[in-house]
Amino acid sequence: GDARPQGIEIHAFDDREVAHEGRTVLFVSHNMAMIQSLCTRALLLDAGTIVTDGTPADAIRKHAVTAAGALYR
Repeated sequence: GDARPQGIEIHAFDDREVAHEGRTVLFVSHNMAMIQSLCTRALLLDAGTIVTDGTPADAIRKHAVTAAGALYR
């Protein structure tokens, strides 16, 4: 999982409540299971460039392909 900086906590929230109130939460993580369960949209970045902007499933698939390709560079 993610290395959590000391003093930072992840608090549970009701995503339906957040969406209903029109708020946006920026969630940054390498934890694919958390992204899949918490997010409705995901961006995959590579060196600050957007590689994918879509569903969490799209970003996770693209991340797997990108990570596999990096093994051969």
